[in-house]
Amino acid sequence: MQVSKPRALVDLTPAISSALLINEVQWFGIIVRPIDYSLKGGVLHIDTGPGLEVVGSHVIEMERYTTTPRSIADRGDSELTNQDALPSNSEGVTQLTLQDSKVQFPDWASNVTSALWIPVRAVGDEISRGMKSNSHQSG
Repeated sequence: MQVSKPRALVDLTPAISSALLINEVQWFGIIVRPIDYSLKGGVLHIDTGPGLEVVGSHVIEMERYTTTPRSIADRGDSELTNQDALPSNSEGVTQLTLQDSKVQFPDWASNVTSALWIPVRAVGDEISRGMKSNSHQSG
């Protein structure tokens, strides 16, 4: 079977454009916009490639996208607490889990633009975990 005129079904755009800090847990956002197609039952495969890892000890969040997101990522926190990672009373936020590098979209997100927030860490062997890249050692 051949597809004569393939077209995009979804538009994925990064929600933040700042550089990631090495060895710090940070939220990375992806704006998910369906293009005249329902994403009901949709699954997003996440492959970070070398140098970036999804932090499995935190939940992934999905929320309806607005131009002023309420997300943890916008507060600038680099260190996440369990309270931050589990916003059980946050309105309009769905907590998702990563299974085999895949995230299944909730039904409510099938026809609306949403923001997917993923906790990631840029991995660098030259800097020990939790150490700031601009720190100076006293000698």
